[in-house]
Amino acid sequence: MLLNVPIRASWTEIPNPGAVAAYDASTANGDYQLCLRQRRGGYEVELKRDLGRGFRRLQHSSHASEGRAQQRMRTLLTHLVEGKALS
Repeated sequence: MLLNVPIRASWTEIPNPGAVAAYDASTANGDYQLCLRQRRGGYEVELKRDLGRGFRRLQHSSHASEGRAQQRMRTLLTHLVEGKALS
């Protein structure tokens, strides 16, 4: 049996031709886009937020391996939906 609990935050994988992985996340604090791209010499993770006037970059990080970049993405997605501070 499922509980009748409202969902206030979630994420969805989205198609992004230039990305290894990309997600949309919706929270009470706004809508977010998170993208993992391969760059020369490594990978980058970019987090953008839309407060109603279009997406603006909130965070950007570079990583030497895809595994480290995916770890960062998981951390950001988890923090978003749990309402934790983005560090």
